[in-house]
Amino acid sequence: MSVLDTKVSIAGQPAGVESARVRIRELLPLVLMFELPIAGILQPIPDPSSPTIQHLSQTYNISVSFKQRSRTYGATVMIRGSQNNASAVKEGTALLLEHLAGSLASAIP
Repeated sequence: MSVLDTKVSIAGQPAGVESARVRIRELLPLVLMFELPIAGILQPIPDPSSPTIQHLSQTYNISVSFKQRSRTYGATVMIRGSQNNASAVKEGTALLLEHLAGSLASAIP
């Protein structure tokens, strides 16, 4: 994607233009990523379609995905939301971290 692909021209009265800018900025994506250590074969990557993760996704209007890191025991967690929903994205991410850390903590002997 080039810089030209991300530019938008807005024409009209100054107040209307500023209002349109604010609304466009609110639609921008908000993506949070973090690394999740996985304890080998005994601790598989969490399932994004599990009831808990689906509940968080629906409640906080976020999308959760996991990507296995190559040659290491771990995964990258990606949470997607939007700028106009930033507080819910933050809260949903905190609850997801709590859920994942709890499942990891129980895997430690």
